[in-house]
Amino acid sequence: MDPKKLKDYLNPKTESVDDVLKSPEKRTVSVKGILKKVSEVIESPNSKRRELRIESMEGSMSVVCKLWGDSTNIDVPPVDTILTAQHMEVSQYKGTIYLNSSVLSSLKETKEESLFEGEIEAIEIQETYSFVIVNSKTMKLPNDLLETVLPNKLFQEGVFVRGKCTGMTITEMKKFNPAKKNKKD
Repeated sequence: MDPKKLKDYLNPKTESVDDVLKSPEKRTVSVKGILKKVSEVIESPNSKRRELRIESMEGSMSVVCKLWGDSTNIDVPPVDTILTAQHMEVSQYKGTIYLNSSVLSSLKETKEESLFEGEIEAIEIQETYSFVIVNSKTMKLPNDLLETVLPNKLFQEGVFVRGKCTGMTITEMKKFNPAKKNKKD
């Protein structure tokens, strides 16, 4: 067997959702994105599966990962977690690309920190936390942090913020004035 093919199969490079959607069938990949939906285990007389929808980091594309058989028992992190679905096989059905699990498949939660900056485009306020969109990126925001930027939790246009998030959950956020380019709070 070709050593490069074996290495690529056993250690597939982690790719974006956009890149995976362009991959040829039967290729083994690992895909990194935001977990957006998890199904219950779906059982039929001949099969057992669980479906995960993973969205690109930019929110522009998504792919369904199907966990089959024993892979349905893999621990799945909560929705809105950044994760890597490892050792998935690219498959196509009726013109749609899917990823199917293999015996080597696993899910790895990513706890990476990232920075964000921009105008608050929209918010959705819930009881204990909210969702905020900044630069087309949807992030989860604890309500105590929301109060520091939007008093009384009222949306206002023209509010610019910068901060830090772990995964897709904001851990720090402050207002800033974009006209003052050199000042970093």
